[in-house]
Amino acid sequence: MRTIVGQFPSLVRRLPDQLASIAVQLHALDPEPLAAELEALDAPMATTAGFIEHQTLLALLYERDDLVSAGQRLLASEPPCDRPVITHGDLHPFNLLLTADGPVLIDWTVARVAHPAFTVAFTELMLANPPLPLPRAGAAAFRPVARNLARRFLASYRRQAAPIARVDDEQLAWHRKVHALRILVELAGWESAGERPMSHPWFVIEPVARRLLMVE
Repeated sequence: MRTIVGQFPSLVRRLPDQLASIAVQLHALDPEPLAAELEALDAPMATTAGFIEHQTLLALLYERDDLVSAGQRLLASEPPCDRPVITHGDLHPFNLLLTADGPVLIDWTVARVAHPAFTVAFTELMLANPPLPLPRAGAAAFRPVARNLARRFLASYRRQAAPIARVDDEQLAWHRKVHALRILVELAGWESAGERPMSHPWFVIEPVARRLLMVE
């Protein structure tokens, strides 16, 4: 903990640009080979719509009608995607390994070919609402710092990605809701199975996800 505290000022300075740079490098790759391989799978997962459909089916299995309705609303309101890219969808500091050759991005569980906002919205959401179990006073004090980190990340991404990808406010808002659905469906799955973990970042960010999807 002391090490983290000592490194915090440097982390705050570097983190937004570092995360934005990694996202831009990923989104600059040619997505066609990966898209073709994903489409050939027995259970294709190459689009954001496929991701939402899967989450909606899980919500139906867990008997969460509110989340089923949220998924259907998202499917009905999906903004157009004119340039799909390879997206990670889980880009945050704990999924970066620092190596001698530079940072390595791990945990590609939800990666797919989709709109670049699938990655950007998740990272921005996590930075603005860090899933840290802080006491109320500490959380309130850290909130402005977190929001500033999120703004800097988004500005840095947009600046670096200008030649290759564009994430507008409509796409960003819609994809935040996509990740809110993912969070709430995963929580519902744990509740349904009676296997709720002792702790998980989703528990901290659950109220934010509920507000985004307007579910009780």
